[in-house]
Amino acid sequence: MRAHLGHHEEGAAEKLAALVMSHKIFPLIPPLVVASIWEGISRFNLVNRIFFPPPSEILYFLADDLASGVLFFHIGVSLQRAFIGFAVAAVLSIPFGILIGWKRWLYRIFEPLIEALRPIPGLALIAPSILFFGIGDLTNIFVVTYGCFFVMLINAIYGVYGVDKVMMLSMRSMSASENDIFRKLVLPSALPYVFAGMRQAVAVMLIIVVGSEMIISSAGLGYYLLEAERTFRYHYMYGTLLVLSLLGYGLNRGFLLIEEKLLSWTKET
Repeated sequence: MRAHLGHHEEGAAEKLAALVMSHKIFPLIPPLVVASIWEGISRFNLVNRIFFPPPSEILYFLADDLASGVLFFHIGVSLQRAFIGFAVAAVLSIPFGILIGWKRWLYRIFEPLIEALRPIPGLALIAPSILFFGIGDLTNIFVVTYGCFFVMLINAIYGVYGVDKVMMLSMRSMSASENDIFRKLVLPSALPYVFAGMRQAVAVMLIIVVGSEMIISSAGLGYYLLEAERTFRYHYMYGTLLVLSLLGYGLNRGFLLIEEKLLSWTKET
């Protein structure tokens, strides 16, 4: 009987260990450990609790903020600006990047301009943007568009550069037209790079939209974050940071799922 119970306990322990090590549970361990350490440090007053409140209190105030609808309003404002800027950047950069990656002579013409503009941070353009667009949504959207544009552009260019040269020569030796090579080889080969650029641009768009809202806006997560700090509402400040973190993670996972669905054929080749 004892031997049977021993085997049963060992089996249960193995199942628990397998569950913990599974891809669904294991990623939750690091943030839970960090939150637990943070909770302990704050609860035992090892740091100033006013500036470093425990996560349990932050979650309480975050729930209150969400229930009031105030935080949802600022989330909506930020996401609207971010997605408009992202969409404009995607429409402009991806076709242009594929084109100049395919036509090398065009890339040689535009390369100096691209390399001169690419290092300029999007947030650095807020001041000149205000001169043209004023203080408002257009300025926020423009700097997001600018920041995302070059991320997606460079990935699209290198996606075309990464096309299998042997395959291209083989298609040309079989008298395939340039249009056929582009449609059947270049474009499919570039798509994984294009999606990688879009996922990178999602992180950039959140960084820039929040930064721009902290400087020139009266609504949005960036504005709300700074306003919470200025008015000593540190629970709300940390809650907003948590929301930004979850938004970034969720958007990245969303793009990964879309990429896996649309580009499932790349895993088979």
